[in-house]
Amino acid sequence: MDALDNSLRLELTAGKSHDCVKGYEMLQDMDLAGMTVIADRGYDMNNIMERIEKQQAIAVIPSRKHRKVQRKCD
Repeated sequence: MDALDNSLRLELTAGKSHDCVKGYEMLQDMDLAGMTVIADRGYDMNNIMERIEKQQAIAVIPSRKHRKVQRKCD
């Protein structure tokens, strides 16, 4: 969503597919430079975090419980 609460992109997935798979594909197609990516802990995947960092964006995604190093997230 942008600053005016407009969706930047929307895709429906099957109930059995995990959101993070489609989320990664969506992030690949977007220019995230200087943006903040906000998501729930289900998107705390290494490939997603690396994609966000590579595009010089800020990730506001809580760490999943299995992470040895938990990121601080407000």
